[in-house]
Amino acid sequence: HYNVVGNPGAEGNSGGYYLNYLWSIGFGPVLSVLALAGIAWALVRHRASDLVLVVFPIAYFLLVSIPKVHFERNLMPMVPFLALLAGRFVADALATLHELIARRRRFLGSAAAAVLLASLLVQPAMAAIGDAQVHNQPQTETIALDWVNDHLASGSAIVREEYTPQLDAGRYRVGYTWTLSGNDLSWYRSHGFRYAIASSRLYARYLSPDYPAEGTFYNGLFALPNVPHSDEGKRRIASHYLSIKELWNTSLDGLIVTGAEPLAANLKDEPYWLDLSRLVDWAEHNTSSAVWSCLAAHAAMQHIEGIERRPLNRKLFGVYECSKVGKHFLTSGISSKVFVPHSRWNNLREEELIAGGYQVLTRSEKAGVDTFVRPNIESSKRSHFVFFQGHPEYESASLLFEYRRDIHRFLRHQGDTYPTMPEGYLDESCIRELNAFRDRVLKDQREESLADFPVAAAAFTVRNTWRPAAIKMYANWLNFLCARKERQWKQQSRVVASK
Repeated sequence: HYNVVGNPGAEGNSGGYYLNYLWSIGFGPVLSVLALAGIAWALVRHRASDLVLVVFPIAYFLLVSIPKVHFERNLMPMVPFLALLAGRFVADALATLHELIARRRRFLGSAAAAVLLASLLVQPAMAAIGDAQVHNQPQTETIALDWVNDHLASGSAIVREEYTPQLDAGRYRVGYTWTLSGNDLSWYRSHGFRYAIASSRLYARYLSPDYPAEGTFYNGLFALPNVPHSDEGKRRIASHYLSIKELWNTSLDGLIVTGAEPLAANLKDEPYWLDLSRLVDWAEHNTSSAVWSCLAAHAAMQHIEGIERRPLNRKLFGVYECSKVGKHFLTSGISSKVFVPHSRWNNLREEELIAGGYQVLTRSEKAGVDTFVRPNIESSKRSHFVFFQGHPEYESASLLFEYRRDIHRFLRHQGDTYPTMPEGYLDESCIRELNAFRDRVLKDQREESLADFPVAAAAFTVRNTWRPAAIKMYANWLNFLCARKERQWKQQSRVVASK
């Protein structure tokens, strides 16, 4: 298994993977440095008790680094030894510091040792608090299971893959497979399955060029042909995405259209405008609901209503507090104040949206309108369009990587000014580190300087404050799709019965 068969998504340079995991997630930078210092200190002191602690973690690490397969759990036997070595080093360092200072003033020696110890505990304590906050959030497996039990009828045929919720076999007809990508969707349909449950813990393993067949299955998405992409992006789309031509003769329950970086002042001058406007028209009558995010929202509004986006004086970039406005099923269950990432150069004005009959659901003093919808959808056969000017779907580090990309463009002389740091997103220590990086770059504006961008350190401090509200809003959206689908089935059943 570890050397021959392999394990998708857990293969490669095992030694490098384990070191990176310990540094960024497992121990964190501070404890990792202390553990290394403890190993070095033990080797320098050369005491038998110290060498006993050192030999095992070094030998064990070399052993688990040999196979091509790696799992975080393999590091567990090393953790007690590394913790003891780190603790021994800290204890000796504090004793030495106390002794040196106490020779002059005893109180100062104790105070200096206490300050040093407290400073060493700050980063691990913050990491522990962050982990606790993440683990206190609702588990996606629980949310999925509750949704299935609330919305799927008894006797429904469901196929599930590994890491998905355990379903009640007495209530549903349940099929299991390690990975859904083992068969195509037509195979599951032919065997009577109407629903399939996938897990990101599993399909994320296949989202790399090493697994083209599995990746194609999971990424059966639709891509607009005229959106500009890098050569690497074009290759990925060609191997992982379906052509938009396969969409026109189908219908979908839900559609999500994300944005793209604007290239033209007028959206109609974008190379993909005709395809995107056709997609808007298609979605009107072939989906129950569609979500349009950022530039896609701007394009849809210009095509449907003729409401054009307005350029901002500077890029709106960061995480902004938004207030819930009025009542709507999409915002049901979320708090009155939510945080949402925004990254855009343009804006839709609230007064124009209201004049067009649209309902604003969330807004921000700094970012303006965040979420809005087309009202009175229940009395209409058209698709329920939902618009986000922000990006609730963003990962924790998405804004950080955008910031790095903008710096790269500045270094390539594709911009006149150094990009602005994202607002409301980074903590003070990270801001200081990024400001120091900026000062170094401005003194030496070479493209090679980007290699020193503190990605790992900055990503470690980022807190995803928007995820709970985003999950709830999309859960509400899925519930709407399910309810609409159920009404359609009942209407079709009545029509068939009347015949």
